[in-house]
Amino acid sequence: MSELYNGMLENTPSDPRMAEHYAELLALLKEQREISEKGIRQPPEDFWKWDQRVQSLISGRELAFLLEPHITNADPKDPDIARVNRLNHLIKILVYRQGIQTTNGFNG
Repeated sequence: MSELYNGMLENTPSDPRMAEHYAELLALLKEQREISEKGIRQPPEDFWKWDQRVQSLISGRELAFLLEPHITNADPKDPDIARVNRLNHLIKILVYRQGIQTTNGFNG
């Protein structure tokens, strides 16, 4: 699997609030990226289980951001669309937890 942000996301944040569930979220991100990069056709029910695990580990504000559509005019219940959306937003949440403010990401 290609390295995420040159390894920047590999370190758990020192702030205890940002570190909560960080390792689990990173592992879930890597799991889903590996599936995508290998071109594996994941059964929709497996993706939605993964999605529920992610949702159970993040804050309310992070959840609201995670569920925002990334691809406009697309069906959010389509697991392929949702996968792209969730991966993009989960990366931005983890970047934020590293203390990096961005102009097009999640900023708390």
